[in-house]
Amino acid sequence: MDKARRKYLEKMIEELRRGGLTDPIDVDEDQFQLVAGGMVINLHNGFVEWERASVLRRGQVLRRFAEVFLQPGEPPAAVEQARPNLMLRVRDREWYAVNELRFAVDARDGEGPAFTYEPLNEWLAVEVVYDWPTSVSSLKPETLADWGMSVEEAIRTGRANLRERTEGTFQAVAPGVFAAPWQDTYDAARLLLTELISRLDLSGDPVALLPQRNHLFLAGADDEPGLGRIAQLAEPLLDEPHRVTGRAFVWREGRWQLFLPPETHPHHESFRRLVTLTVAEDYNEQQGVLEQRYAAGGEDVFVAAVMVRADNASGETRSVCAWTEGVRAVLPRTDEIAFVVPGESESENEITLVPWDRAVAVLAGAMEPQGFLPERWLVDRFPTPSELTALEPPSETAS
Repeated sequence: MDKARRKYLEKMIEELRRGGLTDPIDVDEDQFQLVAGGMVINLHNGFVEWERASVLRRGQVLRRFAEVFLQPGEPPAAVEQARPNLMLRVRDREWYAVNELRFAVDARDGEGPAFTYEPLNEWLAVEVVYDWPTSVSSLKPETLADWGMSVEEAIRTGRANLRERTEGTFQAVAPGVFAAPWQDTYDAARLLLTELISRLDLSGDPVALLPQRNHLFLAGADDEPGLGRIAQLAEPLLDEPHRVTGRAFVWREGRWQLFLPPETHPHHESFRRLVTLTVAEDYNEQQGVLEQRYAAGGEDVFVAAVMVRADNASGETRSVCAWTEGVRAVLPRTDEIAFVVPGESESENEITLVPWDRAVAVLAGAMEPQGFLPERWLVDRFPTPSELTALEPPSETAS
């Protein structure tokens, strides 16, 4: 752990003690977490905000994140008392999968993940949460069961509460471009308020980008400048705490569908880049959890990271993972695979870049899916010389 993270961790413990926490506090340096009283506080988001804040504001950041940890642990026992504070959160489904995997690896006190959610589509999920005065907490499925409330009823209630708290409408930030102005941690969830979105003056079907929980951008599918603008607004927010996703969605046929402009569109690469950056971040968050899992099980498995590079010829952003000779690994799904034959030194490595689809066409039998989300493939062996030859691009024949 570097000095900056160590300093933040120590100051957070001090703030928790000042706030009245008396339980023993365990430090998980690998996951950058604190554990006390059966609760877990992830330090990543707070650290990023604290490090970016001015020296005078750092104390405020510490107090705000400590308050989240010191909040009462359980919502009211009576459903009628709880109902007005049920809200909805929208995240990418990979976030839930990674955190469920983290709980399975940690197995803290035998408890599972405290999330109640349903898929919105293949890539997004809607979670029911409890809104406290200074924080938001996930709800255990058992809590809804104790209330005698189904997940469907909880989602309907959360949506009604979200609509009630949404005063006014989306703000125009450019011709045909709108943004959620509420900044109350539920802006991304306002993707669900389609009756409000349908009233906006958009050119074509609504296209939404929700890169961070406090940001939702909208433009019309037929509005080229508008699409370029929302892609431009979204990209830097993928580096912020509380990231949601860089995937874009279009409201068609009564549901949010994945949206990517056609290759001939002037902003195709901007939207594809947002997806590439999202996939890389999802996999790299999963990487640390899987490394811990394999280490706990005594398995010698390399968890490959996703690297992002700019293609010199096309200017496209490409994702790459490494399949190295002699290394048992689980590979992420990337645009390309770098097949690596180690040399005497790193500079002498032989590296061959192969598009993912071509690699699968030749080596599918050597790639075993593992059932993760996002998915990974176990590779136990390196391609044979004949397979490496088959991976080479077909030669162009003279006309």
